[in-house]
Amino acid sequence: MPPAASLLPDRAPEPDHVRASALPVDERGPAPASDDARKQDYDEPAEGSAAPAAACDPADFTSRTGSALVQQIKASTTECVNTLFGLSGENARLAFREAQMVTVAYALRDASAAYPGNGTTGVPQLVL
Repeated sequence: MPPAASLLPDRAPEPDHVRASALPVDERGPAPASDDARKQDYDEPAEGSAAPAAACDPADFTSRTGSALVQQIKASTTECVNTLFGLSGENARLAFREAQMVTVAYALRDASAAYPGNGTTGVPQLVL
């Protein structure tokens, strides 16, 4: 509940987010190129081609090192990378060797500088 007018100091400045009128056009931020997102019906699922998921073979990760490992991780889905956490025995040892973890950590560091905030660059897979 806002404070009563009698409690406000006389001639208190208006907060920046409260305006009596709209901003002039030259002071407004850029408008989106399309307003299609505003017209989206939230009750309808998004359409897209659901391609079958590629098989996720632990050997694809355990047999690679260096940039080949980084490329394999980035090209995989997060679901695929998540299955690696269920590995055990020799596969787990091969998948999570220190040298591989350091390589992935450096790749994450390098990719984070230009991270656009979505999954298009494979960064989410590196984080896992």
